[in-house]
Amino acid sequence: MSSKETIVDLSKYPSPDTPEYENLPDEVFQKLDLYASYTLEATREPTGQTFTSFFYCEKEVDGKYSCEGEISLIRYDIPKEIHWKCENCGDQGKIINFEGTFWDFSNLSQEEIDRRMDIIGVRDDESLELMDVFDDVFDEMNEKGKNDFFSAIDNLADSMDDDFDEFDDGLSTSQRYYLLEGNWKNADNSISISDDLPFGKVKDTFFLHNARTFLLYIQDRGKLPVTKSLRNLNLNVVADFIDLFIWPEGYIEEVKEMYKRPDEEKVWLLKVVHELLDMAGLIHVKKGYIYLTKKNTHLIKEENAGKLFQLLFDTLFNKMNIAFLTGGNREYPYFQDSIPYTLYKLHKKAQKWTSLKEMSEKILLPIAQEELSDYAIAGDINILLYYNLLRPLKLFGLLESRFSNNQGYLFTKIPDQLRLKPLFHDFLTFNIPDKNS
Repeated sequence: MSSKETIVDLSKYPSPDTPEYENLPDEVFQKLDLYASYTLEATREPTGQTFTSFFYCEKEVDGKYSCEGEISLIRYDIPKEIHWKCENCGDQGKIINFEGTFWDFSNLSQEEIDRRMDIIGVRDDESLELMDVFDDVFDEMNEKGKNDFFSAIDNLADSMDDDFDEFDDGLSTSQRYYLLEGNWKNADNSISISDDLPFGKVKDTFFLHNARTFLLYIQDRGKLPVTKSLRNLNLNVVADFIDLFIWPEGYIEEVKEMYKRPDEEKVWLLKVVHELLDMAGLIHVKKGYIYLTKKNTHLIKEENAGKLFQLLFDTLFNKMNIAFLTGGNREYPYFQDSIPYTLYKLHKKAQKWTSLKEMSEKILLPIAQEELSDYAIAGDINILLYYNLLRPLKLFGLLESRFSNNQGYLFTKIPDQLRLKPLFHDFLTFNIPDKNS
């Protein structure tokens, strides 16, 4: 046995449907939650097969921050064990005596799985129950009731010390609310995204050009075959798209250097475009082939480029998990839900060249900043902010970047300065009057 191997006997822990579980010390609960999660996922997969889980290694590195490596899992029948291993730091262990515990999800009906999942969520969601009740009541308020409520909050903030207000954005509570909750495809909303940009302004942006290229390629051929297991494009199609797509500087060269004949999973930005078109309802798979959806075929035309651009933008930031752009499995719900607010702050703070560090300090809602800090290495959120929002905005042609030392641009490198491009102002409109007007 490796000296680094941890052995966890799951039968020694109380089940979530017992009072003892609720009274577990936080430190014990956190460890149990981790190992129970490994068990839950492994018992829903076939035995004897190693697979990469949705979890990331929480082992401390140098006593400062979590390793963040991907965790692989495998479940054995003989002996009945679940083994885990971090692909990064090598931390490993096994879970024993899990069979028949609350977290053994093998051979359960979907109804029983749902019941147990509801119970597992009780401890984590207790603090949210009051918010759920509040949301229900708030949804039933009319506009006057909501605005009276917002005014009360603003009056309370004005009557207290400056430290009470955690925002430095010049917005009232109601303005902030409608910025976050409104439909940005509505021209009258606090933030709106245009659907009438001319083809000439968006034709050379990564997402618009490549989406149309993908769709036109299918239109010319009628359908595209996909692999049975992952529903990926075949290698010949991938090779065609490598030549037909426009790519960020240095990206495809790096891919070609690593792989002689890459598949779709290796050309991840192609995978992103493929997934985006699917989620946008522009393509669908049937009997092993990709087809265009008839109702949206008109969006391929040049005169409808603005509508396609809007649809792609809305789909990526509202429907797709933005972490998918980097191949990640995590989700950042507070960060993603607050993107309209972040765009508003970008509109205010990034008209000129601005450092990435300054952006991360000034354009995020506090709750989004805290969420990213929880996952960032050593609390440095610059990397997460760049890869999950700023770089996608660049791929839409709304933002540009540079290195302050004038070194050449590489897709995998993180620039230290960014600013808005004219297309940002053409595409996004902010209808927010002055707070005191």
